[in-house]
Amino acid sequence: MRHKWVQIAIAVLLILCSAGLCQNQNKNITIGIILDDPSETNNTIAESFIHEITALIGDEFNVQFPEDKVLFCDQTIEGIDQAFKKLLADKDVDLILALGMLASNYICCEKGFNKPVIAPFVVDAELQGLDMPDGVSGIKNLNYLSVPASVSRNIDAFRDIVLFDRLAVLESGLADMALPQLKNHFKDAGKSKEIEITYIPIFKSADEAKAIPDDVQAVYVGVMTHLTELEFDNLVQYLIERKLPSFSVLGSIDVKRGIMAGLARSDMLFRFSRRTALNVQRILLGEKAHELPVVFSVGQRLILNLNTVRQIGISPPWEIMTEAELVKSKREDISRKLTLTSVLQEAIKVNLDLRSQESTVSAGREDVRNAYSNLKPQLNVSGTGVQIDKDRAQFSSGQVAEQTLYAGADLSQLLFSEPAFANISIQKHLQNSREHVLEQTRLDVVSSAALAYLNLLRAKALENIQKNNLRLTRSNLELAQIRKAIGAAGPSEVWRWESAIASARKSVISSNSMRNLAEMELNRVLHRPLEESFAVAEDDIDNPESLVGGVKLFSYLRNPLDFRLTRDFLAGEGLEISPELLNIDAAIAAQERVMKSAWSSFWVPTAGLKWDISDILWEGGEGTEDSGQQMYKADNTTWSVGINLSLPIYSGGSKKAEFAKARKELRSLTIYRDALSERIEQRIRSTLHIAGSSHAGIKLARKSAEAANQNLRIVTDSYASGIISILDLLDAQNAAVIADQLAANSVYDFLIDYMNVQRAIGSFDILAPEKESLRLERLGRYLDEKRVEN
Repeated sequence: MRHKWVQIAIAVLLILCSAGLCQNQNKNITIGIILDDPSETNNTIAESFIHEITALIGDEFNVQFPEDKVLFCDQTIEGIDQAFKKLLADKDVDLILALGMLASNYICCEKGFNKPVIAPFVVDAELQGLDMPDGVSGIKNLNYLSVPASVSRNIDAFRDIVLFDRLAVLESGLADMALPQLKNHFKDAGKSKEIEITYIPIFKSADEAKAIPDDVQAVYVGVMTHLTELEFDNLVQYLIERKLPSFSVLGSIDVKRGIMAGLARSDMLFRFSRRTALNVQRILLGEKAHELPVVFSVGQRLILNLNTVRQIGISPPWEIMTEAELVKSKREDISRKLTLTSVLQEAIKVNLDLRSQESTVSAGREDVRNAYSNLKPQLNVSGTGVQIDKDRAQFSSGQVAEQTLYAGADLSQLLFSEPAFANISIQKHLQNSREHVLEQTRLDVVSSAALAYLNLLRAKALENIQKNNLRLTRSNLELAQIRKAIGAAGPSEVWRWESAIASARKSVISSNSMRNLAEMELNRVLHRPLEESFAVAEDDIDNPESLVGGVKLFSYLRNPLDFRLTRDFLAGEGLEISPELLNIDAAIAAQERVMKSAWSSFWVPTAGLKWDISDILWEGGEGTEDSGQQMYKADNTTWSVGINLSLPIYSGGSKKAEFAKARKELRSLTIYRDALSERIEQRIRSTLHIAGSSHAGIKLARKSAEAANQNLRIVTDSYASGIISILDLLDAQNAAVIADQLAANSVYDFLIDYMNVQRAIGSFDILAPEKESLRLERLGRYLDEKRVEN
């Protein structure tokens, strides 16, 4: 009976809740909006608030934002006063949003309202003199959001990036009108830090910033939402041209548009919009606006625009580079951009190892020419001067002069020489061997370049993972600080996250170092200055096969039979074109010719033709006089011609030894070729197995990473709600980081494994797409034939 009454009570409760929900859904709520001016920024802000309110309470209320209830002011107190009074008097308006700094400040100065009013953009409640009894507005029907602002903290963060002692503060002219005391507030903050402050209000134009003195070293930029996008961009460009470091109080919003640095988070607008939407919901559900909390913490995070940093020409400390959230980290000033294809093509052109081997091949061509020269005529000319003793010349009866000058020439021509013919053949084979070594070197260089490029992409991916982990750790520190503030956690929890941040920063620095090393390795392979900057293409790693041209090949690996047949086919193809085997084949051919020549030396003679001539050009001294006793003397010219035929009969056994040696060396090369063939086939099959495994592992690693990150999101929410401890969150975060690393590694492991397959086969798809297309056609026909047989 008791259970029956419980069931009835639950049913009645559900009916009442449903009725209440239906009643709310049928209730029309009209919200009026006041904006300081119709600038692009204010329109974006209004859209964000409208979106969040509609998304949150759209199922509970029929909320409307009529165009005639969205009022733009002229950036004057009078304009805001008129718009505000109009909406207050409008009976159709149920709630008012003052979405502007000037409007928020004006409304907070009033004493009470006849309908709920929310002012999300209060610059500084304490500076404006607003009372916050028990953390609420205390003004009837008013709720505002006040972010605890600290000019001193912002300046300290700015000086951590770049040192200065003369600072220009650019503040909105609207803020200056709304808060005349703002100028002195900045002056006091600067005085306490021994910084000279120049305060410049900006009303409508970036040209007003030209009032910045020449000796100013840095610029603090206040809220500039009243400027048009064009004027704000002009302001940013002016500061960059002046080489002035800049810091924005709005943080990410302005940093993404070119301001150098800021502390506010990138999701600040979303947080303001969501908090306002929650307050609207609470008000519509019956809570009083003046009893809702007004203090709002959006969290702080240093944000740095690296593109602006580079244009200004400063170099922030390592601590800042690892601590800050980096915007525009991709360099836009680098003209040298690399892709995998361009890297491989450039390596073939400029790599020093390859150029060295090309010189070796070029030198080998001269060996072939030299071998041919032995079969061509050999012509020599000579000149000789002779001086003999005088008495010997006197008693020679005119046959020998004391001084004689001779000239001569000889011409020789091999008619037949087995060693010379053999040498030509051997040198040709050796040259073929050098060319195959060149092709082998080319493949090795392409492989090294591909691996260097892919390892760089891997290093960049792992660096990004570590940076994301650091950002996540910062967010968790903020959660811990909130938990501590509300008494849900002690200071030890905050210190634990501080320790985790230090470890994460160390990992970021380490991963950055690994990326730098990978960049240097790629520059070395490409014969570039080792630390020359370059950019790499944003490759689509979601489809890694397309990056290396292996999409169609891996379509053949869907089942064990096709995979085995593919291995058989590619092993056969690889053995046919392997430069290592072709190199050893050329060496074997050369050795066969050496052995043949050694055998021929036993019975094949060498024949040659030789002709020479000599002439006495001049004689002098004793022995040249006509004494009457001179004997008959031949003329001054002598010549001879002859044919030589030689066949060494016995050379002490050297011929037999040379033949035996040649035969054994040939046997050694033949055996080595068989062993090399086995190793190459094994390498082809092994790399295919490894690539197939790593290819399958990509999907699994990604699923693991998705699950780990989903678990991390759940655990993070539970930690924020106080359900679980810091240890559970640390475990979940570490698991997510490891899973992300494994997912990234799985992609690059596969890409590298596939490049190893290409190197093992002896052909890179990405460099020879037509050749690869023909090979895949042959593979398709081969599979069709073999499937029938199997």
